Amino acid sequence: MYKKSEFPVSFGHILGKKPGILIASSVIILFLLFISSCAKEDTIPPVLQLRYGNSLSQPLPTVPGTGTFTDPGYTASDNKDGNLNNMVHVFGSVNPNLKGIYTLTYSVKDAAGNVSTQTRTVNIFNDADSLAGVYTVIDSTVSPTIAMTSYAVTLSTDNTADSVIHFDRFAGLFNDSTVVGKNNRKAYTLTIPHQTVTFTPSSTPVTHSFTGSGIDSLGPLIQTVILLNYIDSDKTTVPYVVTKHHTRWTH
Repeated sequence: MYKKSEFPVSFGHILGKKPGILIASSVIILFLLFISSCAKEDTIPPVLQLRYGNSLSQPLPTVPGTGTFTDPGYTASDNKDGNLNNMVHVFGSVNPNLKGIYTLTYSVKDAAGNVSTQTRTVNIFNDADSLAGVYTVIDSTVSPTIAMTSYAVTLSTDNTADSVIHFDRFAGLFNDSTVVGKNNRKAYTLTIPHQTVTFTPSSTPVTHSFTGSGIDSLGPLIQTVILLNYIDSDKTTVPYVVTKHHTRWTH
């Protein structure tokens, strides 16, 4: 049995003997709880910026399949968490070997759950794209002398090789033409690499061999004009007939 003087100090004893201590403690605790409840939550999202902007352009490779794309990167920071570069996630991909417009999405989240996103478009293009379209062609034969002819040609650009163009018709021949050209937009030149092409204007295929060069420029009415000289060798006759052409293509 405890002696009266040895009884443990109880909560009721403190309350009865020292109420000021308990009241003061309660006031402090309530004040801290009040301050805590009044504290503002972090609602500010991180700052996410893309290096070199939200739009990029890159030409196709001259050799198909050899193109590469390197993302120039980004920076991410937060008012509470600091540097968040390692927390950025990138969604999407770019095929540098296929012409097209690609979209990349960047996202970052801070510790409070605030999210920031950015998008970037990447345009993989052909340097000759500005030449694409329908042309009115006036074809004059220099040797042997033949009357001029006029016809329409649709010029399109290659989807995998830079500066390569295709004609749906060439030298006035039918639309199954697979003749290709090589364009240099910096020098404003167009070349027809030596190539042998088989046309089927009727039941009998006709094979021609083309080679030539020319210049593309802006015409007097701000239109694309291609002046092209080329040689057409008819490979179906012996001896081969070599015909020199001068054409004016107006777009």
